[in-house]
Amino acid sequence: MPIFDLPTMQWIASTALTLASVTIAVVAATFSYRQNYGWKPVVLVLAQGFDGPKSTEDDYIAWIDFEFWNRRKYPVVVHLVEIKFGKLMLDHPGETAPWYIFHNKLIHREHVRFDPASHHRFEPRVS
Repeated sequence: MPIFDLPTMQWIASTALTLASVTIAVVAATFSYRQNYGWKPVVLVLAQGFDGPKSTEDDYIAWIDFEFWNRRKYPVVVHLVEIKFGKLMLDHPGETAPWYIFHNKLIHREHVRFDPASHHRFEPRVS
């Protein structure tokens, strides 16, 4: 006497194949949408650090280098970049002109336009 009869095995097989085909359809639809409109923009942190003073007159310098990549198929504009360096008390934004300090955050409010498939590097320094 068999453990499973034929109709039960057919039901299990058809259910498994239906679930597999629905999964493949969802993945294909997601990838086709992304190929038409592009993927989400991404921010990549390239380097970060905290440099001590080189002499008694210098300040400590905190810095972070990051890139914004537009992976969309249309232009994107970044209106605001806000960076908070943990509990570090910020004094002045160093030599980086478009950056300023407000409530212990380093802020960049210049509008930066990114063409499709382009990127821009930000290098803020703060002391």
